[in-house]
Order: sequence, then structure tokens, then C-alpha cells
Amino acid sequence: MVGRSKDKNETEPVAQIKFTILKDGTIVTDSDYLPNDVNERAHDAMDVLEQLLGNKRVMTKKPIPAKYAGKFKPRRVNIQTIE
Repeated sequence: MVGRSKDKNETEPVAQIKFTILKDGTIVTDSDYLPNDVNERAHDAMDVLEQLLGNKRVMTKKPIPAKYAGKFKPRRVNIQTIE
């Protein structure tokens, strides 16, 4: 899935998110840097999928590259992660 930021100040407006739906309905997502507005929309979309499928998604947690550290704005803390 590809998203484009509407933030005029965003230096990397295009973002990609890979998601896989496993046989048991678990949603596994993986992405590199996501602009904050794309991140919000992606979470909202995944919330709907969680509700429809009845399962929680699993997000892979990666170290934040230094060039993104100042741009990153975490949205949630109660998400199951795989490290």
C-alpha cells in the first residue's frame, strides 16, 4: 500500500506499508518512515480491518534511523509489536 503526505513541509511525502493477513486473520504490518499524517490514516484503516476481522494486528518494530528521529511522532503505545 502506498500513501502520500498532504504536508507541504514533508521532505519524503511518499510512504509504503506492507501488510499481510495471515490465515488466522492476524494482520502483520511493516513499513519504514511514514509521515505523521500518513501514519494517522494508516492506523485508522488498520483499526477498521481489526474490527472487521476480529483480530489484532502485529507491527514490526525497527530502530528509527537517525535522519527520521526528529520527524517521528509516535501515535500509540498499546500495540502488540514483534522485535
